[in-house]
Amino acid sequence: MDFVLPASPNWYCSRVVDCNKHGIACFGSKNSLFWWDFSSKPSKFMSYINAHQERLVGVSLCPCDLSNAEADDRRLSRCCTAGEDGKVKMWELGNKIQLDEQELHKHKLTCVHWSPFDQDLVASGDERGTVVLWNVILKETWIWQPEFSNCHILCISFCPSASSLLAVGFKSGNIVIINGSRKNLHVIRHLRGHEDEIHSIAWQPMSDDCLNSEGDHSPGETLIASSSRDKTIRLWTLQSGQSIKTLVLPSNSGHHRREEAGLKARIWITLCWPPNSPLNLVSSGLNGELLLWSINSRGKAKTQVINPGHATKGHSRIVFNIAVGGPNYKTLVSISMDRLVIIWDLESLCSQQMIPTLGGYVYSVDQSPTHPSQLALGVGDCLLRICNRGVSSGYYGVQTFWQGIKAKITAVSWHPKIERLLAYGTEDGSVGIYDVHSTSLPQISSTYHKKSVYGIYWGPPCGEKFGISDYSLYSIGNGIIYQHKPEKLDQQADDINVLIQRTNGYQQKLLSHSVLSWNDDHLHVAIGNDDGSIDIYSLPHLKHLCSIHVHKKLVNCLKWHPQFVGDFGTSSYRHWLASCSNELVIHVFNLQKVFDKSAHDDYTRLATITESFCQLEGHTSRVMHLCWNPHTDGILASASFDCTVQVWDVKHHLAVRNYRGHLGHVLCVQWSLLDKDVIYSGSDDHTLHGWKISEQVHTAPISVQEKKKLRMKQRNKGIEIPVEFISDQNSLSHSMSPARSDEALQTCDSESVPANFKDSCQLLILCEQKRQEILAKKEATKIGLIQDTHGSNIVQDYDDGEEIHMSTLSSHANDLSPARDSSTRKDHRKRRARSLFPKSSIADNRGKQPSQQDCIDFAEFKYLATGTMLEENLMHLGCFHNRKNTYALFAQEELYHLEHENYDQHAILGVFKGDVKSTLQSAVDNGRLNDHLLAMAPLVSSDFWEQMCVQYASQLVKEGQFHKATTYYLGANQVYKAINMLKENKLYKDAICLARVRLPPSDPVLHDLFLTWGNHMAKDGNYELAAKCFLAINSPKEAIGCLARRPNSLALRAAALVALAAEEMELSHLYAQKFVQESILASDWRGAAELIRASPYFMVLALPFSVYEILTRVLESNKMLTGIVPSSDCEGNSSSYSDNLCHRKMPGFLLDMGKVDSFCIWKPLLIDEKPFLLYILKIWHEIWNITFTVSRTMKLYEQLLNLHDYKQSQTGDKQILLEASLNIAICLLKVILRDFEGSARFMTDAICLFQDDSRQLLCQALCRLLLPQGPHLFHLLTEQIHAFHVALLDSSQLEEFVLQIPSFLIGTTTKTVHEFNTDDIPEIFTSSEQCSDYDALTAVYCIVILKFLLSQKVMVDLIEKTVDAKDCCFRITEGMITYQYIFNLAHALLWNVQLQKYELLESEVFIRKAVSSLVSNHRANNQINLSVNEFCLQNPESNVIENEKGLESTTFVNDLCETYAYEKDIKESNNGSLPMHRRLKAILPSGTTITHKCESTRNVETFMSVESAEHEKECMVMEKYQQCTTDCAVKSTVDSYFLGMNSSSGTATSHRTNWTNTCKDELLKIKHCSGDEFSTSNLESENRANHVKSLDFVRTSNYPNVPDEWYSLSVDKKYELPYITMIVLQKELNRIKTELNSLPLISNRFPHPLISAKLLIQFVLLCCQAGQSQNICEKCINVLQYLCEWGLSHAYTSAWKSFFLSVQDLIYQNK
Repeated sequence: MDFVLPASPNWYCSRVVDCNKHGIACFGSKNSLFWWDFSSKPSKFMSYINAHQERLVGVSLCPCDLSNAEADDRRLSRCCTAGEDGKVKMWELGNKIQLDEQELHKHKLTCVHWSPFDQDLVASGDERGTVVLWNVILKETWIWQPEFSNCHILCISFCPSASSLLAVGFKSGNIVIINGSRKNLHVIRHLRGHEDEIHSIAWQPMSDDCLNSEGDHSPGETLIASSSRDKTIRLWTLQSGQSIKTLVLPSNSGHHRREEAGLKARIWITLCWPPNSPLNLVSSGLNGELLLWSINSRGKAKTQVINPGHATKGHSRIVFNIAVGGPNYKTLVSISMDRLVIIWDLESLCSQQMIPTLGGYVYSVDQSPTHPSQLALGVGDCLLRICNRGVSSGYYGVQTFWQGIKAKITAVSWHPKIERLLAYGTEDGSVGIYDVHSTSLPQISSTYHKKSVYGIYWGPPCGEKFGISDYSLYSIGNGIIYQHKPEKLDQQADDINVLIQRTNGYQQKLLSHSVLSWNDDHLHVAIGNDDGSIDIYSLPHLKHLCSIHVHKKLVNCLKWHPQFVGDFGTSSYRHWLASCSNELVIHVFNLQKVFDKSAHDDYTRLATITESFCQLEGHTSRVMHLCWNPHTDGILASASFDCTVQVWDVKHHLAVRNYRGHLGHVLCVQWSLLDKDVIYSGSDDHTLHGWKISEQVHTAPISVQEKKKLRMKQRNKGIEIPVEFISDQNSLSHSMSPARSDEALQTCDSESVPANFKDSCQLLILCEQKRQEILAKKEATKIGLIQDTHGSNIVQDYDDGEEIHMSTLSSHANDLSPARDSSTRKDHRKRRARSLFPKSSIADNRGKQPSQQDCIDFAEFKYLATGTMLEENLMHLGCFHNRKNTYALFAQEELYHLEHENYDQHAILGVFKGDVKSTLQSAVDNGRLNDHLLAMAPLVSSDFWEQMCVQYASQLVKEGQFHKATTYYLGANQVYKAINMLKENKLYKDAICLARVRLPPSDPVLHDLFLTWGNHMAKDGNYELAAKCFLAINSPKEAIGCLARRPNSLALRAAALVALAAEEMELSHLYAQKFVQESILASDWRGAAELIRASPYFMVLALPFSVYEILTRVLESNKMLTGIVPSSDCEGNSSSYSDNLCHRKMPGFLLDMGKVDSFCIWKPLLIDEKPFLLYILKIWHEIWNITFTVSRTMKLYEQLLNLHDYKQSQTGDKQILLEASLNIAICLLKVILRDFEGSARFMTDAICLFQDDSRQLLCQALCRLLLPQGPHLFHLLTEQIHAFHVALLDSSQLEEFVLQIPSFLIGTTTKTVHEFNTDDIPEIFTSSEQCSDYDALTAVYCIVILKFLLSQKVMVDLIEKTVDAKDCCFRITEGMITYQYIFNLAHALLWNVQLQKYELLESEVFIRKAVSSLVSNHRANNQINLSVNEFCLQNPESNVIENEKGLESTTFVNDLCETYAYEKDIKESNNGSLPMHRRLKAILPSGTTITHKCESTRNVETFMSVESAEHEKECMVMEKYQQCTTDCAVKSTVDSYFLGMNSSSGTATSHRTNWTNTCKDELLKIKHCSGDEFSTSNLESENRANHVKSLDFVRTSNYPNVPDEWYSLSVDKKYELPYITMIVLQKELNRIKTELNSLPLISNRFPHPLISAKLLIQFVLLCCQAGQSQNICEKCINVLQYLCEWGLSHAYTSAWKSFFLSVQDLIYQNK
């Protein structure tokens, strides 16, 4: 890791940080252990691990490495940790592995310490006072428990000079010294004196030279220092156990801490006693300072503040731990509540380094665009941090802002232009702006979100502009987007939904939003929603342009590709939008088509996208954040809940690198603007990592299966102790593996283990052995009578279960179980009812004598007394006297019942008295109302009864008896209360059913119930039930959206059918399209067909669907889809049309299929002896019953065109086949409409989808299917298809065609067939400026043939041609390739107007690159940061960069990439950096390498020989060849030639010039294969004209200070020269745009002519190799010379010129 901000250490722990003399320091944070090396300057963070399941409370490093105490590697250090999970673990920090653990504590641990004297011993204490001594080597443990109460242990410390002494500090203020003898743990000293909890204890053996002159201490005495919350530090002597000195912490040390209103400071005093400074004690103060005490004096000890006068370089809040380490123990490490870890130097008493830490989740990270070294962090500890990455490496420059922030910071965002402004959002919904250059409080917006703010963005103002600010602040929370005015945050913010509804005329409620993202030019904004949809709006009024329905779950992040990347000018990928959601897949969309169409003023249609062009799969959990690489095109980083960050190459759909350094979910990611190799990532493990991509070894996240294996491996590490010793000796594990049985028995050998525990372990082991024995017998036989080892029969029936007699084991269990007490037996006799008068009954049953005395007393009172009330002792006789005394008796008995919680008897007495109302009211007040008492309520009144019913219902609700409460609400006629109670307790169905039968249908309560239930079910993932709720309240859109969120195809089908029934046609078509697409990709033909037939509205989907199905089956039957569509898919799922095909008689095919054009070399690929397109039309008519009238065809065409316009480019083979099927369907509709040029365009698009080298076989198969007779007979094929269509029309439909298409005549087909059946091939001139779509189709067809011929694969389905062998230059099985055929290919491919277009487009790219380079130089010289647009606006050369659309095409980009890749090899070749075989390989086909023979250089095999060898093998061969001195013929001639090309003497150049001048006429005499002389004069004049035209085109005007030679330079060189200014670049760019606009309308699918020329040259050279000739033949030389002349006259880059010159030199050597 290049940079780490660690998590904050845990607070209020006595020892959570430790360091050793080797310079290793570690601390515990949450449940993790961090460690770093502080011996280096600055300190170096090393690593961290998840140490425990719960909070880590103790850390102690081993004083010395156990494996090798003298080891030089300081990283190999061991550490013990204690956690609140009750475990003490030992770790190997170097390898990050757990060595061992003990879990004998029953309660939460509080501290741990590794003995500095006995390095085998570790002590730990818990909150109940238990101390466990653990010998980590012998695996032995001893337990001590205190005998006094209030024994919460806070700290524990070993004596450094004696292994048996251990000091334990308690929360009560007591300190005990334990003798750690392994067989007898006992207390030897009680240190009493502190009045409050003990925070820290330190030991110090005193040597003779440490004694003061007054003899305070005796020789060899050991001192103990303790710190307490009572603000004192006491020094004790071990020998006497008396306190010899008390140090009182000063209340005012001159160090001022940060004032915190409303926060009562908690006192914590920690101390550290350096081993080599026995007279100096270090402690923490009351205000965050560190104090150095001098204790070698009587009276008041001297104290000194460490780092005096530098409060900003120390702690500002209380310090929790101090550790000492390093060589000679001169370094202190302290942790504090201010979340700083500070390293101190004891000699200078100053801080060396301050390490900031993070106390919460890292929710957001953002890098300043104006000051790239500043990194803002939004952290969950209520602190806003700015990290300055411009400081020296390894140091931390972090500013912290806390004023005015009262909640977790969930989002941060820098202002795009103003460096000092930083916006933030918090968890409580507030939005603020901080001025980081000021000390003032932040500005807080008066508009709050109801919940957390999860997005803060700066963007252009929407609607009408206001104020002077160029940017508004947008916040998103609880599904709402607010637009805040930065200069008027006290005003009410605007709700974006209002503007969207007003602009687009929407009446319905908009979806809840989750994220938004502005593109760099601020013309469009993307908004993600909770249901997974994404909406694209245009500024300034937020016009809705596009809706994307791909994700099924909440969208977490949207990121646009940067408009300007690195120094390469405007990026061609700036229209890419990456999105991630709570799903596992990242989607990337190309929205260039949407933006191009929306630029027209008449654009009103809402585009809908249902697929992405790139799907990045690999994460195993939800993806939270994305970030594009600002330095390189097409590179994306993603943060996921799988604890990794993944780097993707989007252009090639590859996973590049994977970072696995985080221990928690990764929440945010940010690419460094300063270093393209550095990425910052924040996680919920409270850390921020800055790491380098190049240092990562993994390429993809760890899979789920690998995670499971890793967990199992970690679970099996170490030895688990199966029992707890302390309190529950019989609470044993019910299973134990045999492998650990012996370990358990060894553990039981200890004398400290109770005997009954040993018996229990043996019993468990015996049970496990018996179980294994039975399982073994079960394998031997299925059913039968088996004799067990103890002689008892075990009858086993493995179908009905098994019964096992374990009498022997039962005897052991009985011995261990306690004897059953007979007194605990249950008495089944009937119990008498509880008395209503228990107190008087007790008096009545005192015995005979007391009862007799009662009689005497009662008689005296009745007959002799004058009073009316009985005395207190005679009150039990009240019922025998009168009512008044009986009431007194009742009062006495009621009081007794209340005291003994006999509430029922108390209420019955009240009813007895007739005081029903008071009794029931008392029961209500105390929550003791019941059915019996409620039945008494009518005795008062009916109103009182209803009131009691409501009160009782409320009581039942609190008790959770909702249905019973409902009945009492209804009894009181409180229907609405009953419904509301059920709703509040989420019993929605019960509430709805009750409302249905009790309320009128129009009651709004029903609507509210269904809406609440639906939203709740949608949130819980029960989308089907939610859809039913929305349908019940007539909200079909919400119901359809819920159904579509289920991630399966059947849910899409249900959504489509529901939308169809609700007449939501747009949604119905959208989800039907998605369902059909997913079904056909899964080869579910019948499922897709059933949905299409469900409605005529879906019939348009039948067109591409049937094309895809038939195309797939045809290619599969011809073995061309191996590995793309599994055979099982096609065989296991029957066809959607085979059962319904009625084989209607079709008209005869008019064309002769044996007739092909000159380009076609393959035999036609037919279906039932019919062309593919004709067969598709037959399926449409017969299976789908589609009648293609003009109006119907136009409607179908418009619907398919809408799908085609927003179709995302795909890379998967199945998806590409589906896209090709859509193009073919549109092509066939164009044929029916007699638009042959348009049909050629869509057919070209279909073929171009497969032009990747890995799909050449599919591309060739598609050409054979779509053009069975070649491209020149395409018109004949279309006429034949149209004639077949007309034959299927009835008379009325035919009349419609005649009326709507007047040009249509019945005899047109026959006439066309007659005209095209001639043998003449129409001539195509390369100088023509009208390049039609048909010409592009022909060129693409020729490119496919060329690549097929270059692949040298033998195919048997070739047309047999009879030609003269002497006129052939290449033989492929039965076919012959002639020179005339090569010239035909050249005429079809080498178009000057197409080359001119490519030249202009590439020139524009180089100009933009030059502009970006000038801007970068300007930034570097002036040390400012400006965008390209800002630079141009601030300079006279403004308006250089404009947002032009439509200039770059996909084909151009792909060809340009190939050109640049080739240029690299050519440049290296010319520079001599490549060996000779690599230089030759640059001009030969792929897969062709060079072998070296000692023959003449004219030998073709010297230059070309096909062989397969690894690059290392080639290098070895070349090295051996270079060292060979004997075979020097080829080496001397060939190497001298290549060296001469680059030498300053110009030898090779002069040879080339002389050869060209003397042989030019001869080389231009190219003859046809028939022997006729080729017209060289026309060719030469044409080439010269083109060359002159090219020069005139470049030099249109003279620029000042630009030499004349500049106008003839290559476009890749001329704009990089130092004298080229921004004005020149601006004029050049304007000129290029003018030339592009003046070009005629030409097809963008036309292949690059220069690349075509390269392929032709490679093919000719390959022909010579196949001919087995020693030299290149004369005819091939003529062809090569023709191609080189044309290439040199049109090459516009230095790389292309070098290529053609290299080929020309090769021709010269063979001439």
